[in-house]
Amino acid sequence: MKTPEENIVASDYQEIFELQNAILEKVAEDASKEAVLEELCLLQEKMVPGSIASVILVNPKDGKLYVEAAPSLPDEAVSVFDGLLPEPHNGSCANVVLRNEPQFVCDISCDERWQNMMDVAQKAGLNACWSMPVVLEGKTVGTFALTSFQERVPTPFHKMLLTVAARIVSIVLKREQNREKLSFLAFHDPLTGLVNRAMFEERLKHLIARSERNESKAALFFIDLDRFKYLNDTYGHATGDRLLVEVAKRLGENVRNGDTVARFGGDEFVLLFEEAEDRDKVMEEARRMIEAFGEAFPIGEQRFHIYGSIGIAMFPEDGEDAQTLLKHADTAMYQAKQAQDHIRFYTPQMSEQTFKSLVLEKELREAIHNNEFVVYYQPVFEGSGTSIRGAEALVRWQHPERGLLLPGEFIPFAEETGLISRIDKMVLTQVIGDLRRWHAMSINRIIPLSVNISGRHINEKDVTRLTEILNRSALARDYIGLELTETYLMQFAEETVVQLERLKHAGVRLAMDDFGSGYSSLGYLKRFKIDTLKIDQLLVRDIVENPEDRSIAEAIIKMGHSLGLQIVAEGVETLEQLELLKALECDALQGFYFDRALPPDIFEAKYLRRNR
Repeated sequence: MKTPEENIVASDYQEIFELQNAILEKVAEDASKEAVLEELCLLQEKMVPGSIASVILVNPKDGKLYVEAAPSLPDEAVSVFDGLLPEPHNGSCANVVLRNEPQFVCDISCDERWQNMMDVAQKAGLNACWSMPVVLEGKTVGTFALTSFQERVPTPFHKMLLTVAARIVSIVLKREQNREKLSFLAFHDPLTGLVNRAMFEERLKHLIARSERNESKAALFFIDLDRFKYLNDTYGHATGDRLLVEVAKRLGENVRNGDTVARFGGDEFVLLFEEAEDRDKVMEEARRMIEAFGEAFPIGEQRFHIYGSIGIAMFPEDGEDAQTLLKHADTAMYQAKQAQDHIRFYTPQMSEQTFKSLVLEKELREAIHNNEFVVYYQPVFEGSGTSIRGAEALVRWQHPERGLLLPGEFIPFAEETGLISRIDKMVLTQVIGDLRRWHAMSINRIIPLSVNISGRHINEKDVTRLTEILNRSALARDYIGLELTETYLMQFAEETVVQLERLKHAGVRLAMDDFGSGYSSLGYLKRFKIDTLKIDQLLVRDIVENPEDRSIAEAIIKMGHSLGLQIVAEGVETLEQLELLKALECDALQGFYFDRALPPDIFEAKYLRRNR
């Protein structure tokens, strides 16, 4: 007795082979999905006379079945089959999707699988229906079916024909899916799913053209995340990527319908607001965006605080083409980083400032290459004001044309451009060199030195590097401490705690500079593991005349002592200030009353050799 497979003769294989080739040629010719599936149905009907071929797919949104191709099926039958649920009595195709297996109904009139569809079958003259699953990525996504006008049992040839057809449908669907993916990737950011730069610029060009016709206005927001690099370096790129995804979601949740959000790359995002006639309302939208960053971003078990700066360019007053608007919004964004509310509209004066910034960045890079930075030392005295107890190392830029520049003239910009890391490394190396030289000369005494470093260093990579530099010699490890400003320490307080603990574990002395100018909480002050608090000079300046400043200074000294901290007052300039701080039992004093910052050779002669 022959098996069913042996009933398939060579001519049958040849027919199936020719059908398969005909369809695959259409696929190779890049014919549309509709054209390929329709041709497949017509060829199947030609090979099985007296039948109607159809492709029915599941809509993933509602789970219902819809006719994708059925060139010979009457329109009234198509309308009935569209929207069917995959239930047991809704026909062969419904059962294929329900059971994930082929369904061969040889006599529709007495098969319960067609119970709900009997009237439709009778009107169309349908008496048999064979249906094969269309599988994509392991899931049944539809069916290929042959419906016959007569009662009939499928032969092995018919079953193979159906199997090949269903496989071809899955190939066509897979091809379409990969086109869709390529199209999405071409115009969207693969990480966040937002529109990418290319698509955004196209939309901006279309909006400009439309706004010119309608004489309407638009606003372009350029957003940069403040200190994202710090978090990325501290917690790794995987966490950084997840944070960018969460930022993208929050931005998307806070724009109006019809407005566009895009990621330009890195931590830069842009927003396009249409119909922005009212400048005040544009400002309201910008403030709403800033407020959206107020709530922490949950990443796993951690919560991160990150903030944004927004530069705004208006069409048409700030530019009449896409590139000019983007450039001006970018320029305004850099100014926003220095603003208290982190929002700035573009003004023509900003372009001049941007040019100056570019010149300054070029000069800073040349200064690093030419080693134009020098270290000065300002003495720190005991609370009695009679003897030196240490010194603070302060950087100066020996500019070839403008002379000696103070830190305030270049450090903020160096931090903004990321060049501060290289400058801090040069300063620390020079201080270590001075320590070694003084020690080798057997001068009268070696005193503790403190070095200011940018808060941008408080990440895993830079903390490791700082520790390695200090641990290269016992002198550096024993005599050099690090100072960080209160503002930087508190901006990412929770993350900062971890890195400061690493520095303390390595034996590094730590000081919080400019204390009283920011917003430190007592809880964090205890967790920071610092050794010294330095009272901000703005408090010290009016400590004699202003009772409120005097009370704050007194509270800081008492609180610091209760935590076992040393207290240094900065900016002491008068005898009255000295006497008052001495009465308040401040541990150490620093300021012009004692001396300015001095070059290493003068500082050495005046303070390290004077008692020999």
